Amino acid sequence: MIDTEKLVDFLCREKISANQYLLLRLLHESELEVKKGNLSYSSRGLLYKYYVENPDCNWTVEEVEDLEKKGFIINYKTLDLTSPNPEDRKYDYEKIILTAKFSDYTYVGDDAFMEIWEVYPTFIKVNGDTHPARNVDPDEFGKEYLKIIKKDRQQHEKVKEIIKYLSSKGLIKKGLGRFIKERDWEAWEEEYHKYKNNDNLNNNGRVSL
Repeated sequence: MIDTEKLVDFLCREKISANQYLLLRLLHESELEVKKGNLSYSSRGLLYKYYVENPDCNWTVEEVEDLEKKGFIINYKTLDLTSPNPEDRKYDYEKIILTAKFSDYTYVGDDAFMEIWEVYPTFIKVNGDTHPARNVDPDEFGKEYLKIIKKDRQQHEKVKEIIKYLSSKGLIKKGLGRFIKERDWEAWEEEYHKYKNNDNLNNNGRVSL
């Protein structure tokens, strides 16, 4: 799931449009299909669906060139804008390759679980008894964690921040393995966002009721 606030932050920071982001996202999803051994370009089909069925909203030459200048893509087709052949004046999206710049924003690396490991409490108290909380092998369970969050960076950041919040309040009552497998962070999202919003109000000099 896309975190709208972080997406807007990304667009503003990189000075790209939502339309440019859509191109990057569709290209990225298609590359994932290829990396998994699926050569059918099923996700790439979404790119062409948008390109063919929504021609008035296609990417302009300027938008594509801007993404290349900013290091998000490499374009392997040279356009001839003076050619009478319309195809010479169009980009071939099969010849546009993403660089790691967008991937680094979108997906986490294989060591992401260690960030969760480090913020999760070492011990938890349940019914007055103290129990070890980090009850998994970080190397092995890290692989499962990446599958659960689908390596999505925004999801990873959300899990990490909610764990920090719950830990600070002493609200974690499960071992790390169960917490992740049962996706416990989802049950706390609403409360966490209320806390975050109130904290933002207080930081702006306003008192929340």
